[in-house]
Amino acid sequence: MFYRFYAIKFGSQPTSKLAAAFFTESLEKDGDRLPILTAEILFDAEGSIILQVGCASVNDMNKFTRYGDALIEQLRHSFTCKVEKYSTISVFKYERQNTPVAL
Repeated sequence: MFYRFYAIKFGSQPTSKLAAAFFTESLEKDGDRLPILTAEILFDAEGSIILQVGCASVNDMNKFTRYGDALIEQLRHSFTCKVEKYSTISVFKYERQNTPVAL
């Protein structure tokens, strides 16, 4: 799995909440048309958010990157923020699966 991360520092919780709502609305609206498998928005207490998007291939990630970078530019028209961008590949992922237990 290939991931694109956007770490965005706003400096206040109210501003980061508005930005998280902007990303949520955009991804809900366009998600079915984007080449993504997963998307997650992480929010911290210091006024930052992290947008994490997972894609099946590097080609899909590059397609999403154009969309994601355009979203960041839209955001910068309304808010002052510092953005760091990372493209990564997963080398290990653990997810616990719930298994039924017979009683």
